[in-house]
Amino acid sequence: MRQRIVLRGGVALITGAASGIGRAVAVHFAREGADVAFLYLNEHEDAAQTVQLIEAEGRQALALSGDVGDAKVCRKAVKDTLRKFGRLDVLVNAAGIEIEHTIEQTSLEDWNRIFAINVTGTFLPSKYALPLLRNGRALLASAPAVLGTLVVAGIVSISVTVAAMVALGADESTLRAALPRSVTSPVGLTIAESLGASMPL
Repeated sequence: MRQRIVLRGGVALITGAASGIGRAVAVHFAREGADVAFLYLNEHEDAAQTVQLIEAEGRQALALSGDVGDAKVCRKAVKDTLRKFGRLDVLVNAAGIEIEHTIEQTSLEDWNRIFAINVTGTFLPSKYALPLLRNGRALLASAPAVLGTLVVAGIVSISVTVAAMVALGADESTLRAALPRSVTSPVGLTIAESLGASMPL
């Protein structure tokens, strides 16, 4: 039997919540009664809007700026969340990028960037948050994985991200890989436009 995550009165830390999937999750969690800390890169205006949306649901918000691929940033984000709210119940990794290139077209710089944000940026928050979760869950829901477990020819960033999410989700009993299919997000819309009629629903 699946254990339902109880959000009311809890605290969530979400990466990539300045927009897209991350923001939608943050607002939904607030609506369900959770206070929300979220990590974003440098989209300060978007982050301010996310804060307003969370607070409009009657919950507290904590916006933290930094690179999810940086160990110090992720460690500090977890510590700042604990300092602000005194607990941490749920982690959602929603930060991610998508680069529409085949293997031949993908530069080493882009490849390293994909892994730094999509894979390392999922590993690090999970690594530092997992020991602190109070019977909670860490959800691996990286934004580029908008096609579920489908491997997409010509978009190597999605394929490697999905594979990493599934692998990380199998490593710990508290980790769950929640890979959404088509979604209305900046990344999702870009992929939908590129795939057209072949976009799975």
